[in-house]
Amino acid sequence: LTRDGDLLLRDSDGTKVWSTHTAGNSVLGMNITELGNFVLFNNEGATVWQSFDHPTDSLLSGQRLNEGQRLIASSSKSNWSRGLYYATLTSATGFAVYTEDDQGQSLMYYQLLHADQSSRTGNRSNYAEFQRGGFEVNLGTSRAVFGRIPISSPFEDYTEYIRLDSDGHLKIYQHSQAREVIELLDMVTHDLGECQHPRRCGEYGVCREGQCSCPT
Repeated sequence: LTRDGDLLLRDSDGTKVWSTHTAGNSVLGMNITELGNFVLFNNEGATVWQSFDHPTDSLLSGQRLNEGQRLIASSSKSNWSRGLYYATLTSATGFAVYTEDDQGQSLMYYQLLHADQSSRTGNRSNYAEFQRGGFEVNLGTSRAVFGRIPISSPFEDYTEYIRLDSDGHLKIYQHSQAREVIELLDMVTHDLGECQHPRRCGEYGVCREGQCSCPT
């Protein structure tokens, strides 16, 4: 954290690779909230920058994905560069998950908030928000909660999050203070089955009843 209030990330040779771009905004300090939100605040205690406004591949409890923002999956579990899948929220499609081909064309394969699943409310902002035990999508005056599961945890202290994994599956996880991670729900497989994922069996494989085979 620099004297002028900018939080920097540098590589081993000192080159700047990332910044919050908050220089000159009277940043006094930083804090991580109980929900996991990393906050830079000024001398009045007001938030200048927060990590909840900049989602990556995951949403923590209480974090929103606003219209136009994306969850972008990593290439693999060990390679955090941009992968083949992303999720976004728009007024036209609601919350949807896409894969990209080699030409950069997007194919939607998973979508939430259908008309027959939603209830009418007075909320007119478009966003998706993860809360403990469910994933809420608000689109115009429509609202629906998906992935609602009963919470039964062997841990007294734990947190939950939803992540778009490198394989394109949208999953809800539980993480304990003992660093044990439990997969609670694979929303894509739960809603679509094994064979509706576009890359379930690679570029040319055929999926039948959850099993991959070569075309004949």
